[in-house]
Amino acid sequence: VPSQELPLKTRGRYVVGKSGRRVLLACVNWYGASQRQMVMNGLDNQPASVMASRIVELKFNCIRLPFSLEMVLDNMSVPRPEEMLAANPELLGLSPMEVFDKTVTALTNVGLLVILNNHVSSAV
Repeated sequence: VPSQELPLKTRGRYVVGKSGRRVLLACVNWYGASQRQMVMNGLDNQPASVMASRIVELKFNCIRLPFSLEMVLDNMSVPRPEEMLAANPELLGLSPMEVFDKTVTALTNVGLLVILNNHVSSAV
């Protein structure tokens, strides 16, 4: 979605850009931040930037990121950070919310739209 079409809005049942033209969203879900691990799955295997680029290569233009209020509101640490963030050592020492922010930045840097989903209150 070209940046000049932002912000998006709805018109009836359609999502449209600033110009009024329909925007087709092709989204993928990246879970994990709403779970007890507090960070997205896969950050132990690939850098966030590599995964973001791969999502674009697969022709998706948006991503849904479920999260928990617990991650946002509580002062927590990433459980087992050396394991959970093994492929992203630059994220070690960050809070779950900071990891979330850095992941969103990696996604938006490659042009993906991000749909934030307050999925649960407490991580499950």
